[in-house]
Amino acid sequence: MKTSVIILTFAFLLVWVDLDSVSAQQKGDNRGNSSHITTAALINRPGFCPSNDLPASAIKDAKCTYDKDCIKPTKCCPRGATFDCLPAVKEKPGKCPTTAEKCEEHSKCESDSDCSEDRKCCNLCDKRCLKPVPVKKL
Repeated sequence: MKTSVIILTFAFLLVWVDLDSVSAQQKGDNRGNSSHITTAALINRPGFCPSNDLPASAIKDAKCTYDKDCIKPTKCCPRGATFDCLPAVKEKPGKCPTTAEKCEEHSKCESDSDCSEDRKCCNLCDKRCLKPVPVKKL
């Protein structure tokens, strides 16, 4: 009797630890672009999800839950009110400048992919595309 209780307890703990280690989507803090969303699954593919620019009513059925549900190299990303397999967006080089400019009311971008040329989507008091500052290499 005691052996079966120990085995069942151990099995329960293994399942609980495994479930606790897998989360769906979480907002990332990605070196100056806190609007990027990273997928936290068993295997996280490189890159970031593009901006979720569809209204919540646009798509109903989820096509994925984790990156592993998508064919390579796509990622499982928010799309409308659900998730879909989309091409990853790469972060542009450089870092956002520190500035004391006057704040505007509305953000002009959500991620680097919304910015032209080499500009980055920077989060000051709102988001806007700015010329990046080169990162010093050690």
